[in-house]
Amino acid sequence: MRKAVLAGAAAGATMLGAAVIYYFREKATSGPNYRVLASEGDLEIRDYPPIIVAETVVRGPRQAALAKVSVSSLTTFLPSRGAAKHSR
Repeated sequence: MRKAVLAGAAAGATMLGAAVIYYFREKATSGPNYRVLASEGDLEIRDYPPIIVAETVVRGPRQAALAKVSVSSLTTFLPSRGAAKHSR
C-alpha cells in the first residue's frame, strides 16, 4: 500500500510540475502587436495587423482524419513557402 501512495504522489507531483512549466511557457510567449481602439473596464476592442495563417485539410471521417493529421503536413509547407519567398 505504501508503494501505491508513493507512486500516486510521484504522479501527482509530475503532473503539477508539467502544469507549472506549461503555464510559464505560455505566459512567456509573446502575442502579436495590436492597437487598442476602445476600452471599457476589462473589455478592449483591438486592431491587429494582418497575419499569415496556415491550414491543412484532411479528408475522411473525423476519427480517421484526426489520426492522419500531423505537424509534418505543415512542416513540408512552411519551408517551401519561405524558400520561394527568399528566392525571388
